[in-house]
Amino acid sequence: MAYIKGEDRNRIIMFPECIDDYISEDNPVRVIDTFVETLDLKELGFKRTEPNEEKIDKYMQALDEEDKKENYDRKPNAQEITNRIKELNERKEKYEEYKKELKKKRENEVSTTDPNVRLMNNNNNNVDVSYNIQTTVDAKHKLIIDFKVS
Repeated sequence: MAYIKGEDRNRIIMFPECIDDYISEDNPVRVIDTFVETLDLKELGFKRTEPNEEKIDKYMQALDEEDKKENYDRKPNAQEITNRIKELNERKEKYEEYKKELKKKRENEVSTTDPNVRLMNNNNNNVDVSYNIQTTVDAKHKLIIDFKVS
């Protein structure tokens, strides 16, 4: 079948060796599969049932041209290496300062963009950068009396 192809059922994967091994020999889906394989999609009115080799070749040539533009063998000069080492040392110093700050405040995380955000578990057992908002509510009138963002 050439119209829409999914995963090749004979493709080797981790367990079992191929997708076809998941389907038992007496599974009704095998009847459907055999029937679909006999269909002539072009005759049934489907368009573009064959791959457009011209477009594929044109696309592959464009990719090859872009690959040729990239210079994989380029070696940085001494000035670029010196600048890169300087950048890395500055970054290292910045992170060492963050580490000292965390130790001094006895915290285990820091946000460089907003001091009020923290890593928090959400309902999906994921961790998101979030605000922890505590509110005090009047029990009788259900009005917010006070709040704190931490």
